[in-house]
Amino acid sequence: MKKTIIIFLFSSFLNAALSQTTLWSENFEGATANVTVLDADNSGTTWIWYSDMPNAHGGSDYMGCDYNTNSSPNNDELLTSTSVACPAGQTITWSFWAKSLQSNYPEDFVVRVSTNNGSTWTTVATVTAVPSLYTNYSYNLSAYAGQSLKIKIVCVSNNQLRLCVDDLSLVATPVSSTSVTTASISSIAYTSATSGGNVTTTGTAVVVAKGVCWSTSPNPTTINSITSNGAGTGSFVSNMTGLSPKTTYYVRAYATSSVSTSYGSQITFSTLDPCTADPQVYLTNLGFLEQTAANNLGASFFTNYSLPTTLSYNSLNPLNLLDLGKPVRFKVRCANNKTNQLSITAGECVIRTSDPNIIITDSTAGLNNVSYNSEEWSSNEFEIKIANTITSSYTGYFDFIVKEGANQYVSKCIPLPIRPFDCYFGTSPFNGEGFYLTKDDSTGGTDCFGNGNGIVEMGERI
Repeated sequence: MKKTIIIFLFSSFLNAALSQTTLWSENFEGATANVTVLDADNSGTTWIWYSDMPNAHGGSDYMGCDYNTNSSPNNDELLTSTSVACPAGQTITWSFWAKSLQSNYPEDFVVRVSTNNGSTWTTVATVTAVPSLYTNYSYNLSAYAGQSLKIKIVCVSNNQLRLCVDDLSLVATPVSSTSVTTASISSIAYTSATSGGNVTTTGTAVVVAKGVCWSTSPNPTTINSITSNGAGTGSFVSNMTGLSPKTTYYVRAYATSSVSTSYGSQITFSTLDPCTADPQVYLTNLGFLEQTAANNLGASFFTNYSLPTTLSYNSLNPLNLLDLGKPVRFKVRCANNKTNQLSITAGECVIRTSDPNIIITDSTAGLNNVSYNSEEWSSNEFEIKIANTITSSYTGYFDFIVKEGANQYVSKCIPLPIRPFDCYFGTSPFNGEGFYLTKDDSTGGTDCFGNGNGIVEMGERI
């Protein structure tokens, strides 16, 4: 027989926007005002309200559907609710506790819902062999949010004993979400930059951590480098440090909540290049040899070079080669592309370095009468020494600065290659001595004061 228990619901909407709302509940304690029983198959048995503490889940009362001896249809008793309005945009959950009265008489049931006040029904779940200990059965009905529902539990056991149910509820929970935006990148330097973001939440989400994450690969997560900017919602500023110069980074703001970790949109930026040159005034060449001496060596040695017309060498190094420990002098050539299009009339050139292998003994030189959109050599020389500790081919770096009044124009990371050479004495004159140079270990030659092994050594001319 079909017995129908209709549960008349009272809707209990709470005004707590961020908490769970009980739409309907029934624990059967003392009365069954919220339920109606229908004997749908007219078999003479139906759902009954029991006051039987050992078999109740909570309290002392529960509903039970006893056995039906009909073979067809099976025991098809119904426990049905009245229509309940389910709020849109929320998670809707129907749950209850059920058990078989005895383990050797396992019960079966079906859960069905209706959105048209019981005219048609949709099966949500079919459960067989219900345990003899109370088990919670919970079903997500969020697909029906924004509609009115009737819900029924249909006992489909045949020739069993009793299906017990207790503590029924239909609840709505605001959908929890966290929204994160990534702030634009600012204060970009060589090894640092600033970003941040803003965090908002809906539902019951609680933000426990927020910040930005970054990587040299796209879509960084919290397993990459991060800042930690506290908890809660709202805007925040993040200082990213320990970055590498001249490197592209990908950045996203993040917020970790009690639900999940959410990310803002990805922003890409590059740290500054420490080896950039000022676009207005900058170095274009180094001259360790004057034009006259270059001409004496022959055109094939120096093509497409514009060398200084004069260069004063230190008497301790008359060939002005980059010999280890000896003073080497050079001039610099600068371009003037100043935005004001004025000439450089009384400038000063300065070199600096943090390279321990480059020892600066004269760090300044004059720079005069450089017209706009032209180049000129410095009026006098810088002087440096290469440390005796260098034992192999090496490239040193220094910075070059042009000072003009309060203005400074900087070219950074100027390379200074240091390589060993062979010295061949022959017919080509060079500063009064006849020899020519090729790289170290070239066929048929030996180093000057070296052994031809390709290694810069003490006393070897470079």
